[in-house]
Amino acid sequence: MENVGNMGSPSNPGLLRCPICYKEFQSGRGHTRHFNRCEEKQREREKLAEEWKRLLEQRKAGRKNIPAERVADVEG
Repeated sequence: MENVGNMGSPSNPGLLRCPICYKEFQSGRGHTRHFNRCEEKQREREKLAEEWKRLLEQRKAGRKNIPAERVADVEG
């Protein structure tokens, strides 16, 4: 995980801000665990988006062996 450093607002420089969801934390109040979970969720979303894109491209290319249900599962 990257060190986000002191990214608080000028009025409250003790805040840390999540670079993914921008939730603010007081320094030392569970921010590391939140950042790790947020990064994991982001990687999962990116992985699903890549699979969804690949399946849609295959369907557009005319491959009939991809059931519509599978594409619907990936779409959400």
